Amino acid sequence: MSYREQHRAELAARQRLYYQAHRSACLEQQRLHRLGVTQAQVDAMLVAQKGACAICGGVEWGTANNGSPCAPLVDHDHATGRIRGLLCTHCNVALGAIRDDVGIARRLIEYLEEQ
Repeated sequence: MSYREQHRAELAARQRLYYQAHRSACLEQQRLHRLGVTQAQVDAMLVAQKGACAICGGVEWGTANNGSPCAPLVDHDHATGRIRGLLCTHCNVALGAIRDDVGIARRLIEYLEEQ
């Protein structure tokens, strides 16, 4: 029997403790893995975007429900999976609200310009 099989419960408990202590980092790594991007690629995008949101140009990425600062969000095209850039929380929510629809975005701009 292998070490892993013999110590399955102990290793699982250790893994749970690590996850609890580093939950946000673990979740971000899982998300990046799902998107097929590495942290190094995210870092390179951040440098290319001069540390700012690709849409609004802000450098404040937003805050989580617990008040801690958020990391830049990796935006991707839901149809193709292509990575588009790094966004702040507000811009990411705005894109989601208009369902990435260019027509809605144009009408939104027209609406704002008319006011």
